[in-house]
Amino acid sequence: RGEAAKDADSFVRASFWRKVAIILAGVVMNILFAWVVFTIGFLVGIPTASEGLSPYAKQRDPRVEVSVVVPGSPAEAAGLTMGDRVMMIGQTPISSADEALAALRAESARQEAFSVSISRNRQIQAVSVTPAFIESIQRQGIGIGLEGVVTARLPVWLAPIEGARTTFRTMGAI
Repeated sequence: RGEAAKDADSFVRASFWRKVAIILAGVVMNILFAWVVFTIGFLVGIPTASEGLSPYAKQRDPRVEVSVVVPGSPAEAAGLTMGDRVMMIGQTPISSADEALAALRAESARQEAFSVSISRNRQIQAVSVTPAFIESIQRQGIGIGLEGVVTARLPVWLAPIEGARTTFRTMGAI
């Protein structure tokens, strides 16, 4: 308990309800801080999924990114990681998630190695991937999930609302 436990205003000597109030104040401040950070992010522009975005959002820098890499998959063996920006699959330039999925299906159906060009840390590189049957998903493929991403900027009246939604979604995920 330490020497501070002897002080009349120490946490140890506080009543049960005062302790609860102190702990709750910390939790509430963390939630408010997250809300403020997300709100500022939406005001200045924050990377987010392009699907389901508010029609009021100003979008820039549309891209397709790797959102999931299945453990033990050919994609993981080739060195693809979450957040890689997909530039080209085989000989097909990629500008949307639908294009990327169609190109992946076509290349995987051939069951031969193909190239995936990615941008990572502003450097473009190509990796060779050979499709295989992936036990965990019970399907032939390379084992990645793709998502359309944009940098979205929201108007002042909408940013706090979306900041609150994102705060509570993140809390739920945690």
